Amino acid sequence: MKTTTTRPARFPPNFRLDTINELVKTYRDLSAVWDDAAKIFGTHSSPLYKSTWLAYEVAVKYASIYIGDDSNRLSWFIFENNCGWEGRATKDNTGKIRKIRTAKQLLALIDA
Repeated sequence: MKTTTTRPARFPPNFRLDTINELVKTYRDLSAVWDDAAKIFGTHSSPLYKSTWLAYEVAVKYASIYIGDDSNRLSWFIFENNCGWEGRATKDNTGKIRKIRTAKQLLALIDA
């Protein structure tokens, strides 16, 4: 059963776009830090690495609620589409195939 999530009215108009852009920036920063750490320590299996990414995944999950993403598209955009760098395509709710490369395109997909 699909549920509809409504955003609280107290958020500014660009809140959704700003939220996605901040998550993308954080993802890129975290990836760069951990890639550099792996060069030094040779692994991505430390408890600190795992807990950092778990906290980030939780932030993405809650951000999805606030931006009105009922279909887990934000998580897909960040983790599977590499924040749009992959330029992967997915179907919207009407069945139309869309390539998603930007946060604005992601919001259009969520709103479709």
